[in-house]
Order: sequence, then C-alpha cells, then structure tokens
Amino acid sequence: MKVNFAAVCVLCVALGSGAARADDKPYGVGFATVGQPVQEVQDTAKTDGRRLFCDADHAPEVGNGDREIMRVSDAQSAVGLTRCAVFGKDENGSWTNRRVGVAGQPSEFWILALDDGGVRRIMQIQVMQPKEAWDTTLTALTKEFGSPTHVTSAASTWINSVSELAMTHGKEGFYIYYSDSRLQKAMRERLGLAK
Repeated sequence: MKVNFAAVCVLCVALGSGAARADDKPYGVGFATVGQPVQEVQDTAKTDGRRLFCDADHAPEVGNGDREIMRVSDAQSAVGLTRCAVFGKDENGSWTNRRVGVAGQPSEFWILALDDGGVRRIMQIQVMQPKEAWDTTLTALTKEFGSPTHVTSAASTWINSVSELAMTHGKEGFYIYYSDSRLQKAMRERLGLAK
C-alpha cells in the first residue's frame, strides 16, 4: 500500500484544534499508540518474536519483497516521514510481513512515523481488514472507545482532543486510521498544506 498524502490528510481536516483534555488518551492498538516513540514499540515487539521494522532502519534481515511495503517516496522522507510494518520469522528463519490482531481481526498493519525533534513518533496507525469484518470491528471499537463522534455512510469517526480514529470503506476492504492530532498538523505544515 503506497502512502497517499491526500488520503493521509483527508482525516486531518476533522481534527479539533482545542487544548488537550487531561482525560483524553491517544488512540492505539494495544502494543502501539499514536504519539508514542517508535523505538518503544520496536523494543516491545522484540519480546514476542515479532519486530517492527521501518524504512529508515534499512533492515538487511527483511527480504527485498517485504521491504517494499515500508518504502516512502523521497518527498515523504524529506518531511521526516517513515513507514513501518510488523515482521516475524517464517519456517525458513526469514523475516516476513505479519498480520496483526486489531479489534479481534487479523489485519494488514502499517505505521507512519514522523520525526519530532529527533524522535520518530507514531503519527498514524493504518489497518486494513476485509469488508465482512466491518460490523464486528465497529462493535469492538465502540465497546473500547464509546460511540463514534461522527457516523456517515462512508465512515465512522471517533475524535478526542489529542487523536482521531476513523473507519472508512475502501475497494478491497476497509481501513482504520488511528491519528495523532499534533503530529498530523506538523506534517501538514511541513508539506505547506496548513491554512
């Protein structure tokens, strides 16, 4: 899945610009939370046989085919954006891309990280699930985060003062985007998209 800046930023428009409330927690998927340093996730993932590799790591352990899913363009790299994915060893001992359980469903999973003063932080967690899992996942996310803030025929969105979570329909399935408000704003500014 190539990262499309327009698609990444389309969700940014709905993000509130108000001050963070003390009771608002950033959204996440268990082992990874938006705003969290990537290094923390990489350290945690090593303990369960999985590893989080990013394009910036130039991981020689990952084969060329699987390395492609972590590629970002030169323009994306220039604004400090990196892409990460979860890997595990296969029966031959090679590191290959792994699905991750999200809301009880095996999911394709990526992280977009943004350089934040020399620390790579999770700007967005991207998940893709099959179309038939929509209702089950919506129920699980509603149970975990409460009722969505906005619901349309195309998406269900949860927004708090520090992050956003959106489920959107796609051609091959549906996507879940967990986004950090401050880092999304920083990326827009670096791209010259801020008002």
